[in-house]
Amino acid sequence: MTSTSHARRAGVREYRAHQPATKSPPATATPAESPLRDAVRRGGLDAVARGTGAPLAQAVTTSVVWLDPTLLTRVLDVRRWRRVGRVRSRPFLRLQPPRVAALLQAELRRQARRPGALAICGAIALAQYAVAVVAPSVAGVAQVIGAYLVAGRLASGLRTVAGSPALRRSVGGREIDLRLTHLVAPALGATLWWAITLPAGGGVLPAAMPLLLAGVVAAAYRGATRPPMFYGAGAFDTPLGMFPAGILLQLARGPDVLGVVIVLRVLLKR
Repeated sequence: MTSTSHARRAGVREYRAHQPATKSPPATATPAESPLRDAVRRGGLDAVARGTGAPLAQAVTTSVVWLDPTLLTRVLDVRRWRRVGRVRSRPFLRLQPPRVAALLQAELRRQARRPGALAICGAIALAQYAVAVVAPSVAGVAQVIGAYLVAGRLASGLRTVAGSPALRRSVGGREIDLRLTHLVAPALGATLWWAITLPAGGGVLPAAMPLLLAGVVAAAYRGATRPPMFYGAGAFDTPLGMFPAGILLQLARGPDVLGVVIVLRVLLKR
């Protein structure tokens, strides 16, 4: 009995030795999962890092559904300032009147700490010169639109002050003074950008330039001080469904003045 069992075991071992070695198939992972799992395994990606894009995606969806672009711009502003991080504080110059001078210096420092906005303004200037070369007939209209985009890009402080009653109460002073103080940076930026792109702006009467610039700044001010969306506005029943005319009129606050400036630019073409 013992010799038979030993013989059987020896035969099994000999059979297994002559069998080809089998390799288990390698574990595969999808391209999207593999880097994520590796980063989590190494400790380079935590739950906070994986969820950083969730507020942005939610803001995009909400702004599209509710037709309110301010929901997206607020989230983008918060993300920009988080990338800036900590800054070194410096005392303000003591100028008169003290409240307006302090607010104006703070707004100018805000713009200096956002180099991305200045880079975008430079890109818009290059686009203006490209339009002047490719389609010189519409260079004047493109210059008006570009100045409006630059002013709107530099009006983040004005949008913040206009959209936060609590911030206005904490700062104090008259509301119109706060808004006009935060309008200085967009106005200066639009004027400087207009001067840089003047050779590519097409022919226009020199006396009309201050009027056009004032119209662009007014359009940026009107768009930045847009009140919160009111969804109880009127709508019309059409064969294709309800037409939200009231909501579209609220969205046109700012671009409506820009349209008037564009018409004036076309009429005042030299």
